[in-house]
Amino acid sequence: MKKLLIFAIMIVGVNFSVQAQRGNGPSPQERLDEMITKMDARLDLDDVQEEEIRSLHKGFYQEMRAARQSGTMDREAMRAKRQENEKKILAVLTEEQQELYEQYKDEWQPARKGRRR
Repeated sequence: MKKLLIFAIMIVGVNFSVQAQRGNGPSPQERLDEMITKMDARLDLDDVQEEEIRSLHKGFYQEMRAARQSGTMDREAMRAKRQENEKKILAVLTEEQQELYEQYKDEWQPARKGRRR
């Protein structure tokens, strides 16, 4: 019984630690999942499209995080990479989906203002 209580306290402590590190906001994976869910609802993505877009976004986010941490990429280079990723995403979509994507993409992209650190 005592071991179970200690284990429960450890789990709660780890949970608080993770929340503190994240700032109680959604994790990058949760944000990606939410964005993909919204895209799927609007564009009716098939499974292949969904996985390709998820993969593109993951790679893009990892590249941007590494560039920010290393300080090797300036704002213009990051903007160029974002546009390059956008073109890759559009290539995965049908023409009809591309039109819908352009109409609704502001809903899927996280608000950048106020998030700058």
